[in-house]
Amino acid sequence: MIKEKFLNLVKACKNDRDMLDIIESDMRALGEYVYAVHMMETSLPIIRINYEGQELRDRVEKLDHNRRAHHERAIMGVKRLNRFAEMEGIEKIFTGDVNDRYAIADFCRDTTIEMFDDRTGRSLSVTHPE
Repeated sequence: MIKEKFLNLVKACKNDRDMLDIIESDMRALGEYVYAVHMMETSLPIIRINYEGQELRDRVEKLDHNRRAHHERAIMGVKRLNRFAEMEGIEKIFTGDVNDRYAIADFCRDTTIEMFDDRTGRSLSVTHPE
């Protein structure tokens, strides 16, 4: 369970505000990548209808660049979250191959789904600590 691992990391780092800020930023990056994919996939069909030639290529390139930048940021975040977990002697948040871009993309999706589903209290909740 991703959220449980995240909460364990937060708990382990509770006395280090700087580390907590980084953890929050890295976790946020996972959802931001999912959002960038969503934006690209919903914008592309419209752009393809409204533009052609160089303007079409420029707009598609801009969307792809944005998505790629968010993916790179998410990859960096996953690697750092795992390093922090190792430093604290707890289970890594991501157990796959950190060099597999597709695996990290799937992890971003899975994390977003888990966080979304948790808002209704279906699993662990930050608002109900032990």
